[in-house]
Amino acid sequence: MQTVAKKKSSDYLRIFLWITAVAAAMFLGYLVFLWSSVKEPTFVRYKEFGISIPTQYGIHGIDVSRYQTTIAWEEVKKMKVQNIQLGFAFIKATEGNDLTDPFFKRNWKKAKESGMIRGAYHFFNPKKDGKMQAQHFFEQVKLESR
Repeated sequence: MQTVAKKKSSDYLRIFLWITAVAAAMFLGYLVFLWSSVKEPTFVRYKEFGISIPTQYGIHGIDVSRYQTTIAWEEVKKMKVQNIQLGFAFIKATEGNDLTDPFFKRNWKKAKESGMIRGAYHFFNPKKDGKMQAQHFFEQVKLESR
């Protein structure tokens, strides 16, 4: 009797291992399929914008900070090249615990006046206190959102 029970147990184990191996092979095949079907993003460089723009998206935007200095927001809003138009801007507001971008206030106001969709961002400094950085960011954006 004991040998029959051992044989049954051995058969169940073999079936379980076989099913597990087939399921693992199918899963790996699926992962390979997903990996091979992902297309690398393609970019087109538009000299008019001065940036490379990904071709697979219908809406495009820019990220600005003090490095762009004074921006002609009305002109940015009007720019259109081959059906590509900038629809939004992320504007740097703060960095670390105490730095406020010197162009934030102007960019925030002028982007709104031009009709651009806008968002503010904070450049996080991992060496500084995160809570203080968040408070600094919210204070600056709150002041400008009135």
